[in-house]
Amino acid sequence: MLLVGDPNCDQHRIWPLQTLEIIEKILLDRTTLKICASFRELKKPSLSVTLSLSSRAVRSTCYPNTFTALKELKLRGDPPALREVLQLTSPPHLQSLDLNFDDWSCSTHDEGTRCTHAALSAVNARTTKLTLTFGEDGPRVVELIQPAPALHWLTEVRITLERHIPELVTTDAELRALADAWPALTVLEFDLPRARTLVRLAARHPRLERLVLHFLQLSGDALLDPDALDELFPLVLGLQRFRVRSIETVTEDARANEFALFLDCLFPHQDFTCPEPCYDSDWHEIERLLIVLEKARRNA
Repeated sequence: MLLVGDPNCDQHRIWPLQTLEIIEKILLDRTTLKICASFRELKKPSLSVTLSLSSRAVRSTCYPNTFTALKELKLRGDPPALREVLQLTSPPHLQSLDLNFDDWSCSTHDEGTRCTHAALSAVNARTTKLTLTFGEDGPRVVELIQPAPALHWLTEVRITLERHIPELVTTDAELRALADAWPALTVLEFDLPRARTLVRLAARHPRLERLVLHFLQLSGDALLDPDALDELFPLVLGLQRFRVRSIETVTEDARANEFALFLDCLFPHQDFTCPEPCYDSDWHEIERLLIVLEKARRNA
């Protein structure tokens, strides 16, 4: 907890510090930022922050030629606090940014949305990996990430709701517009409104290597009808990792089989050698079917 200790302590003993993780929330004030700025070689900080009662003194402080070594930044806090950190530090060489907007009680939806937009506007062209997590009390995701489509250079995008709330999920059209804004994607984590959206999403992103869905609904989609097959078979897709963390309950074996066949047609080059945690039993059943189909194809 050196970060919240005596600001006059001897920093030279830990000058080469490159990685810093503080789990408990710290107060964002002038002293805190001064200590952080003194770690000239800091590359990977992970901080949970909250604003001081009066942040005017913090906002008036400049930190020239500091935070220049930052490559990865992970922040957790309310929208105003995360906006302040990014606007004050403006790390010029940041490659990966992970923001968790976990508390919406300190601001209205409108204020929180403005702060989120301001935080995303601080992202520069060197930042190619963006991870966003939103608490369940906030506005719709598509409203919060409005500046993100302008970041057309992104290669990895991960967007998560802490709890799946149907009315906050993006529509098919909104998701397609977002995905089209990031043509260089190799990794995408998101929620899909419908399984058939996978076809258009994958077709638009031939470089995509990893696709993780936090929730997927199967009902209402005729996955293997002639129109779907016409869309599938012309595609040669190199996706290696497709996972679903939470899938709508599969109550019929035929439905699980249909979805497994659909995925096997769409992503024939999947790698199942590295198991991943945090997936529900319905997905594990579908993954088991996919492994059987892969072995059958390999031995044919």
